[in-house]
Amino acid sequence: MPYFVKYGHSTGGPLNKITELDGANFSLTSASKTVSLNELKRKHPEILYDEQMFDAVDKHYHEKCECGVKSKKTIEMIAKSVYDEQDRPEAVVLLKKKGDDKWDFETCLEWIKLLYGRNTLSGQKMESKAVKDLSALLWKCRLSIAPDELDKKYCVDIVVKNQSDEIIGGIQVKPITYYNRGFDHVTEANKKWNHPVYHLKYDRDENWINRLEVLSKFV
Repeated sequence: MPYFVKYGHSTGGPLNKITELDGANFSLTSASKTVSLNELKRKHPEILYDEQMFDAVDKHYHEKCECGVKSKKTIEMIAKSVYDEQDRPEAVVLLKKKGDDKWDFETCLEWIKLLYGRNTLSGQKMESKAVKDLSALLWKCRLSIAPDELDKKYCVDIVVKNQSDEIIGGIQVKPITYYNRGFDHVTEANKKWNHPVYHLKYDRDENWINRLEVLSKFV
């Protein structure tokens, strides 16, 4: 698709900014407007592949599941909201600056599938890997995946507690490519939490780039 030729096979580019015209906390893809993918994955650890995640999002919209998670939209409905959002005056200006016309629905659907499939599952995998790898070295601390509300409000992936069960900080796990996008709304959200948050970065081969630096903050 032309969009991904121009902007790379990722969830960057103008569509990302268009979903956040009202701010990152009110993104069209936020848990409050769609579904908490983290919670869905926690409730259904059998979800391992992209298509399983898409099916789960749709199923939790159409059916009531005993897990308690409810989707507010299907994958196609989310993509349609992104497609329609391009008609907003702010979006038109943004697209014009990029030399783009309105991207078609198929492009928006592929963009959403990348976000809800590959990106989400990869991110969750790396968060679990971080807990395992760092816990082996931070034996005086207890690391756990952050509750969904904490993640949404302050962009904290991992909570770090001391031996007295007191929170001493948090960790955000991100691919190094994230930091090429310009404005870092994650760091802005981190600053609003009353504990320090350190970013653990990884490369395309899923190798930690600054593990020792992050470890040093808790020893």
